[in-house]
Amino acid sequence: MKPGTAEKFDETIPMPKAATRQEGELLLTLSVGGKEVFRDTKAVSILPPAKADGVAGVGVYDPKGKLRAFLDSTGIRHIPVASLESLPSAKVLIVGPDALSETDATSTALAAFASGGRAVIVLDQTNVLKYQALPAEMEPAERTRRNDFGMEVPAADGKTAFLEDASHPTLKGLRDKDFFTWPGDHWVYRNAYVKPVRGGKSLIQVGPRLLNSALVEVPVGKGVMYLCQLAVGAKLDQSTVAQRLLVNLVEYGREYRLETANIAAVIADEQLGKAMDAIGVQYSKAVDVLSAIGDADKKIAVISATPANLKTLADNMAKVEAFWNRGGYILLHGLTPRVWRTSIGSSASITSSASSNASE
Repeated sequence: MKPGTAEKFDETIPMPKAATRQEGELLLTLSVGGKEVFRDTKAVSILPPAKADGVAGVGVYDPKGKLRAFLDSTGIRHIPVASLESLPSAKVLIVGPDALSETDATSTALAAFASGGRAVIVLDQTNVLKYQALPAEMEPAERTRRNDFGMEVPAADGKTAFLEDASHPTLKGLRDKDFFTWPGDHWVYRNAYVKPVRGGKSLIQVGPRLLNSALVEVPVGKGVMYLCQLAVGAKLDQSTVAQRLLVNLVEYGREYRLETANIAAVIADEQLGKAMDAIGVQYSKAVDVLSAIGDADKKIAVISATPANLKTLADNMAKVEAFWNRGGYILLHGLTPRVWRTSIGSSASITSSASSNASE
């Protein structure tokens, strides 16, 4: 190459095979006359092929036919669905990319189907679900916004997304770095939602100040809906991350079961009781702290953080530990450093153990 010129070309690099996720580096060096004059490294991740063992009976509404080849390659046995008016009795239903019409986007058909204890996975749509079709208080994000220079820029589309609940089973084996400039045109999501106010949970956050969501979990009745505006359907043939995410959604959707966490409350603050009643929390009043955590049927104990209640907890750590070990959560209301110190004292082990669970 002549000095001052540039040349661009594609280089195909075979990826190593991996049974589990592996981290590595892509190393680029430039040598002149046998002497290294430039070196650069990029962190890379190698993901294993997405496979689903023993998954059968998945309904697929995919008028554009973008999912069949991938589902066949992963071993997911599926049932074609011709219309939303004739849904099968499958445990999981996948709605393919851009499958919904404007009429479908406001229909309650998918929510009604999910409410019977099924999982509905709605992949990247131009006509996103809205109004009565959404059993959650949320809405589509504005398509554009003005930046600091007064220019109209995309607000509901983007090339970077971030995990909001990395522990969720649908995101198993995936990390933040996986949701950055996907192959092809580099878009990662489009037509995002504003994060739900209530009735849903954002799993992947996006957009200006991360106020929007590209993957939302919406419980409905005994079932669940996953609204996925990541470019999964559009990039199944290019992105290993998109493939892994779809398999995760199908596998978890098949196993989804609604669990009710029974709540016991020990309330000394009248405002706390009014607030819980106002937002519709269903709970039973316990006689005292030990009754609240001693009831095997209760998973959550809401306790007013009075000095007496905190001292009772500190004096009965064996019972507190037993409650935690069976999956219980303690929520302390009105806790202050002064009350904590005067009630429990300076035991570091008690303070560390109790405060970590109180934050839940």
